[in-house]
Amino acid sequence: MDTSSFSTQLPAGYYVVHAEADETTGVGGVKIELIDSFLHHSVHWSIFRVAAAEVSQRAIAHRAYLHYDCETPFDLKFNARDTAAFYCTEFVAHCVNTVMNKQLIQAQTKFGGHWVIAPDDVYAAPEIKEIYTFHSSH
Repeated sequence: MDTSSFSTQLPAGYYVVHAEADETTGVGGVKIELIDSFLHHSVHWSIFRVAAAEVSQRAIAHRAYLHYDCETPFDLKFNARDTAAFYCTEFVAHCVNTVMNKQLIQAQTKFGGHWVIAPDDVYAAPEIKEIYTFHSSH
């Protein structure tokens, strides 16, 4: 992602922009983290990409970064209809769906009496393609 137009300049590297809250306080929001740090304790992970033109892929990354830049908070209510705050998969869906101008990723999981966007809901979208998988031997 080209970050030259953003207010915070980042050192070279690969980054993950994601929504996260502290497990004890619930305080959090959209964060940006080097991919090595993000995956530090992971033994199995995959990279997915929207099957779209590169300009759209870059626009999705840019939209995600703008939420980081604006310090969008974490959505502790897990309300997928509210765009003032996001939980992890809701954040992905919002960025993708907004840029693509259609509901590629939809809530298909009911939790606590309301619809939420689960990880499987993200992967269920036919336009979301797995491009890399890693399995640790440990």
